[in-house]
Amino acid sequence: SSGTLGLFNTTIAYNWSDSEVMHAGSGGGVYNDGGTVTVENSIIAENYDNSSVAPDCAGTLTSGSYNLIRDTTGCTVSALTNTLTTSSGLNSTLADNGGSTYTHALSSTSPAIDSGNNYTGCEDSTDTVFSTDQRGTGYTRPTNSRCDRGAFEYIGAETSCADDIDEDNDGNTDCDDSDCSSTTACFNCGDGTVQALEECDDG
Repeated sequence: SSGTLGLFNTTIAYNWSDSEVMHAGSGGGVYNDGGTVTVENSIIAENYDNSSVAPDCAGTLTSGSYNLIRDTTGCTVSALTNTLTTSSGLNSTLADNGGSTYTHALSSTSPAIDSGNNYTGCEDSTDTVFSTDQRGTGYTRPTNSRCDRGAFEYIGAETSCADDIDEDNDGNTDCDDSDCSSTTACFNCGDGTVQALEECDDG
């Protein structure tokens, strides 16, 4: 193919190639067969190639910097400036973390957090800076001084104890989260009585 592809603030993770182990497919995350693929501020990681030829990428990728590509075996990545080649720290479960699409959340220890482009921010191919992550309204990026790499912006601690959203991406929401367990709305949860302001069902 002679096409052109731009991956900006994108997460490509937990995909498979060559599932039949016939050594006929490679590039579990991205496969470039003669086109131009530019990657910037993105994560390509935790993908698999059952023949172990090219797990995350195959062919040639042009790095626009600030990427996280876990395994470059089988592909050529030009301009590796500020590119991390390590585990992504992504949650392997594609889950409802808010917004209209499912996402792979960043864990609190992910090296992608606060390590994105610190000059212009998270921007697209036209240099337009994004103000939210993939999930849209309510999920501002950057959360801190620098945006995270990939499509998901790590927010941090649970910010609301009554919205049924897992803001800190630890698998627990509202009163089930340790950030909320001592709040007025939650501290009586589990005692068998529903008190005023309590955000749980003891019944």
